[in-house]
Amino acid sequence: MMRLLLALLLAVSPAAAETVVAARTIRAQSVITVDDVIIEGEATAAAIEAARNIIGMEARVALFAGRPIRPGDVARPYSS
Repeated sequence: MMRLLLALLLAVSPAAAETVVAARTIRAQSVITVDDVIIEGEATAAAIEAARNIIGMEARVALFAGRPIRPGDVARPYSS
């Protein structure tokens, strides 16, 4: 019973947290703009800061609409 309760709590908590997600599908090596990201959940100071840190970065992989953008998915843009 305790394991079931723990599993349910873990399954629910990520949905309640604020998350920065892709507003549209973004190709790898594209620079991310303000129009490319959405904050799901409450727009807390931490969520806004996370979005600011993503904007202007380059997608390392394809980012799909509605999916969370993780720190490892982006990097500083390549400059020649």
